[in-house]
Amino acid sequence: MASFIKVLRQLLILVLVLASGMLVWNFDRLTTSRKYQHYRKALSWKLTNDTKSNLTDVQYLKIDTGNWSAFPYPLNVDMVELVRKLKSNIPVEHKPLFVYQYNFKHYRIDKCVDGSPFFIFLIKSAVNNVKNRVAIRETWSHSSLMEKYNSVRLFLVGTPDTQLKRSAVEEENDLHKDIIIMSFRDSYHNNTLKTIGAIHWTVQHCNRSKFVVFVDDDMLVSTTRLVTFLKNEANLSTFFGGYISKHRAVRNKKSKWYVSQKDYPHVSYPPMPSGGFMITTMNFVIDLHIASQFTKRFILDDCYLGILAYKLHVKPVYIRSVYVVPIHNSSRLFNTKLIAAHGYNPPSLKSAWKALQIKFHP
Repeated sequence: MASFIKVLRQLLILVLVLASGMLVWNFDRLTTSRKYQHYRKALSWKLTNDTKSNLTDVQYLKIDTGNWSAFPYPLNVDMVELVRKLKSNIPVEHKPLFVYQYNFKHYRIDKCVDGSPFFIFLIKSAVNNVKNRVAIRETWSHSSLMEKYNSVRLFLVGTPDTQLKRSAVEEENDLHKDIIIMSFRDSYHNNTLKTIGAIHWTVQHCNRSKFVVFVDDDMLVSTTRLVTFLKNEANLSTFFGGYISKHRAVRNKKSKWYVSQKDYPHVSYPPMPSGGFMITTMNFVIDLHIASQFTKRFILDDCYLGILAYKLHVKPVYIRSVYVVPIHNSSRLFNTKLIAAHGYNPPSLKSAWKALQIKFHP
């Protein structure tokens, strides 16, 4: 009888362990879904399978754009026509609203000067996030991968507020030669300057690259899957994609996303890639470069890019393999078609990267 009770107890423990495992897994899916379901609910468009892509994880958004006039924002001009004229060296009557007056400090990028990179990583990084940059160099943008895929890795930082920090980031750049230091103060509210600065730099110094991939320094990227994706999109002249969402303007003055009605009068923003990852073609980067000079600066960089894309009549592409939440479970990393996921610190990035190596060698 005692042995029977012992066996029964062991079976009960096993059942409880299995049940708790399923509960944790389902709770993870549920909380992740609830936490980010507002992104999906905010979409005012229907996803359609009318795609130009060979990949099943890409969906083009059917946007009810009307005459592209739902989000007027200065300058209120025909931006498509203005950009066309300037690209054809035809004078325009309008004066720029956003003249970029900042300088770049960087090393010569041989692949940009002498070659034509397949893509360039532009990694937006806080100047203090040294460990993030170290982890990224050791994982998804390792020098061997950059060489293998004919690509370039560059970190984007502003100017530190102390001489000690300035010296530190300059020494880091002397060692790795992969940082663009911009001449404005490094802060969250200067992210638009950082992103538009990256666009200006790319057009001036690396415009033979086929694709430009904008990334935050807390992202995991599957480099191999990214390359596969880009090869399938290589024939497109204009591409602007990521995790596409639509957000309402925040009027709470305590929020870091606060925007006054004077600065932005509309209830919501045009569709935009969010979560720290977006893919563009160089042709579209050139259009952004021109359009930004004739569009009033906006404090939130992802919203600003959405505004620019809307003014250029470019529909963003929703990529289902880009996640706005981190994926830590090894089996999920192994089985998903993940291209990128958001929300990693250096240890979790390295751990997730190791899990990806089980699937393939990126």
